Amino acid sequence: MKTRRLSITTCLFGAFLAFHPASGQDTLPGSQPKMPASAPNTPEAQKEAARLALYPRSKSDIRKQLKLIAARKAPAGIAPDVQAAVNTLNAYRYLSGLYSEVAADSEFNTQAQEAARVCAQNNKIAHDLGGHTESCNLFAGKGTLTNSMHVYMNDPGDNNREERGHRRNSLSYNLDKVGFGQKGDYSAMRVFGKGSRNERAEQGWSYPGRGYYPKEWMLGNGWSYYPPDGISLGKETKVTMWKVTSSPKAALPAGTEPKGRKIAVAQTYAHPRNLVFEPQLPANAKGKGIYWVRIESEDFTDQYVVELY
Repeated sequence: MKTRRLSITTCLFGAFLAFHPASGQDTLPGSQPKMPASAPNTPEAQKEAARLALYPRSKSDIRKQLKLIAARKAPAGIAPDVQAAVNTLNAYRYLSGLYSEVAADSEFNTQAQEAARVCAQNNKIAHDLGGHTESCNLFAGKGTLTNSMHVYMNDPGDNNREERGHRRNSLSYNLDKVGFGQKGDYSAMRVFGKGSRNERAEQGWSYPGRGYYPKEWMLGNGWSYYPPDGISLGKETKVTMWKVTSSPKAALPAGTEPKGRKIAVAQTYAHPRNLVFEPQLPANAKGKGIYWVRIESEDFTDQYVVELY
């Protein structure tokens, strides 16, 4: 697969990225906050359920959980730099409403290290070099394994634009173990492989995630959406976005537009299990902003709020 030199504004180094387009099958959001089954069916309870559907995590919850994830220590046999990269992965997954207890696996680490070594030996990244390169996200550029994790999530470059495959692999639904390895300026993330989780995605998930989302964790101009199990997005999938002036309190009825300014979506790339779209956000888009997103594909509709803060 051809790769090209990338200029990364969020990381102070150039990089190459490569992913295997035929892999990365949808492999979990962690439990979304829900009203207890025994909760009274009162107007107040209904309002709270509606609020949680739009804003599943409070700002204080986000601050606390990101701090806890970053503080996770490497277990025996796992290098600190590998654990730091895994912590970064789990932070992104938590913010997207996903299972965020992914762990480094010793066997996967060995395979990722071999993939990085093979790339360094060949002075390039490609998935046909052997040494488990076919099972890894691959990265070439100066920086730590944590830096490579940020670049996988940004997933820049014309060759990655339509699929954002590194991001898709990192946000796979049932992902529960990974491996990282590095040799010189080459590194690999062993991400393909069956884990122990086997849960259905009852709700779509996204990057950036639903509700409050800290702006420093939003990299690049491409947004991603992944539909729930049983839904296959067609090429005609439509994305509509609005920038609204206040935090919504409840979902809108289908066909109703929120009060706000419509945001043009420059490009939409629809794949059955992976939607990438590029909203033309204002110049301060990495600052505060509340965005209503509506996904429509045949008889399927999903809509959610992203509040960058």
